[in-house]
Amino acid sequence: MALHRDDRYRDDRLLGRFGYYYILLSDFPDLKFTVNGGINTIEEVNAARSAGAHGVMLGRAAFYNPWQTLGPVDSLVYGYAPSGITRRKVLEEFQV
Repeated sequence: MALHRDDRYRDDRLLGRFGYYYILLSDFPDLKFTVNGGINTIEEVNAARSAGAHGVMLGRAAFYNPWQTLGPVDSLVYGYAPSGITRRKVLEEFQV
């Protein structure tokens, strides 16, 4: 099940940005939830995962800043050693 955060609830002082989502996580521990909407940084990805999210979707953040957003995912989210690869190297590998 994917849950999209609606901006109408952004200013909810009692629950925070993803309060409703976290309530669902605790109320339905047997279900798998993916948080989507408003996640912009790897720190927010890790916070959602620490709170119990089974998946986190990065839409606009990955679209507008793909290298900055997705480049460090393997090391910062999954714990792999940094590859040290550069954007130039990636482009050279796919050059026709």
